[in-house]
Amino acid sequence: MKKKIKCRINAIAIIFSSTQFFPAAIAGDRDIQNSQAFRLETGTGFKFGNLNYQIGGDISATFKLGPYAGTTQTGATYMPLSELLYPINVPTARFMFAYNFLNRFDFELESERNYIGKAFGKMQDSDWINSPTSLDIYSESDLWANIQQYDAEFGMRTQRRGVINKGRIGLGIRVLRYRFKTYNTYQTYPSTGASPIFLGGQTLAYSFDALIPYASIAHTFDPLPTINIQTKLKFTPFASTRDKDEHLLRDVVSLGETEGMFFEISVYAANHISNHWYLTANLNYSLLSTHGHEIQTHNAPTDELSTAIIGLQHAITQINLIFGIKFEY
Repeated sequence: MKKKIKCRINAIAIIFSSTQFFPAAIAGDRDIQNSQAFRLETGTGFKFGNLNYQIGGDISATFKLGPYAGTTQTGATYMPLSELLYPINVPTARFMFAYNFLNRFDFELESERNYIGKAFGKMQDSDWINSPTSLDIYSESDLWANIQQYDAEFGMRTQRRGVINKGRIGLGIRVLRYRFKTYNTYQTYPSTGASPIFLGGQTLAYSFDALIPYASIAHTFDPLPTINIQTKLKFTPFASTRDKDEHLLRDVVSLGETEGMFFEISVYAANHISNHWYLTANLNYSLLSTHGHEIQTHNAPTDELSTAIIGLQHAITQINLIFGIKFEY
């Protein structure tokens, strides 16, 4: 895993090594703005979005009971066969530390997490068992969420160019650590009209982890003497994820691995209020889209299946708005 991540970071670095794309980055130190040695920043805001988890496609199933007991059957189905939609609507706190050196380079560490466990909205579970056009089972559940995000990024500033005071290119890595628990599930059967049921207590546990090495490019503008605005883009085709889905009532555990792409665009504004202090606002939109497979283990003794391998895909979309305060020295 470490070798794969190292190769991916090297591949991203090669993309940014060509002087024809960033001539200002190696053209010398003249006109580069001096920066403070370090800065600390904290803030709070709200994250809006969802995690979409889908299974379907090619399947390989091993049976322990029934007419196919002791055999493995393969085939193909549609996508999605089943879908879980987790809302990521939570208040968050952000902390950031950055260190600048040699008037050109900087290193940033950033963390963000929610501080209220209950997520706003319901987890939605949909199953198309008999046909891709017939919703057979649909349920909604209360949701507890633990949302954590960590970034480390190394950057290099470029020359002043007209109204652009500072350009910046960087390489970084983001770690996502999401934990969910569902409770009090209300389940319906739309295709048959059967009576709905209520399942009290915890019904599901889901953990999701992502490792995202990325490249970034940014520009900073000074529309007013006391205000600077930065626009920034992060991108990688080398994102990877692992997840664990535990259906507690059915005694089924699924372990998944996927790979895919990630991008984020952000706008950051800072208003100098006195000496080393600034008021800040940060708005960003991000998308993570990955594909792979999961291995299901069916532990219930009455379940015909023993194990199954099936296609898996994730999509996470998020909008994040944070207001804060920054200290530079």
